[in-house]
Amino acid sequence: MGTTAWFTHILLIDDSQAMLDQVRDLLEAAGYRVSISHTVPALTLVADPSPQLIVQDLRVADQAEAAWDFLTLVELRPDLASIPVILCTAEADAVGNPEMAANLDRLGLWVVLKPFSADDLLAAVAETLGAQRLLDQARDA
Repeated sequence: MGTTAWFTHILLIDDSQAMLDQVRDLLEAAGYRVSISHTVPALTLVADPSPQLIVQDLRVADQAEAAWDFLTLVELRPDLASIPVILCTAEADAVGNPEMAANLDRLGLWVVLKPFSADDLLAAVAETLGAQRLLDQARDA
């Protein structure tokens, strides 16, 4: 793992402690710095210090609306809008719905379906962070 991972902060949001523990352990073993939240956090908590990536379940405490509202609010805040998001969800039907798929695409969200392999999640994280670095470089140029 390159040294960049050691400086990359990832926020995990899921209401399952087992899932949080498993994914945190996986990402920390890959060299990422990880924060966890059992609920959708307040935006002020996300902003200081802001993560370079958010990995969240589509349903947090069985409320897809709260999770979706959080994603929309992150997108609307200029200081948070460039943080990429990966949705980890077992809701294949929901993310496959044409309206939902259009919303996910509009927000630029990546989706990893549960159950997923460690390699699949690590690849999605690396790809997402790499794509964001390219966007940041293009914006700064």
